[in-house]
Amino acid sequence: MDVSYPTPMGYLGPYRCERYYLPGFRRKSGFANDNEVFNFYHSSLRCTIERTFVVWKNRFAILCHMPKYKFETQVPIVCAIMTIHNFIRRNVEMDFDFIGYEEEDIFLDVDYNNHNETSFDQSQVLNIVSASEMDYIRDYIRD
Repeated sequence: MDVSYPTPMGYLGPYRCERYYLPGFRRKSGFANDNEVFNFYHSSLRCTIERTFVVWKNRFAILCHMPKYKFETQVPIVCAIMTIHNFIRRNVEMDFDFIGYEEEDIFLDVDYNNHNETSFDQSQVLNIVSASEMDYIRDYIRD
């Protein structure tokens, strides 16, 4: 998440002002502190989730061009697609749609610093107490 955006309620973000992106960890091995260890695993998990979304979009074209269904209709479609994807991952010996994205040196071409401000939902409720609670949870996981 870009630092220029508010932290949404329930978001467990990385430590700011610490190394975060995987290429930075690959250039300089070792961790400077426990916050960097947390950020490394947070970034690794985020990359895995992003790769999964790329595979979903490539495998199920409806996700790229969702018809103008009501939200109540779109949710079960996405859940069904996730179920099918998970079934394939568990039961197919060679998931060729996913193999290309599992390579260690493949990075998604995502510009994390050039977000379109209109993508932030202005009606999103932010809660400072929740943010401090998430900081506590992050510290607990780190420790």
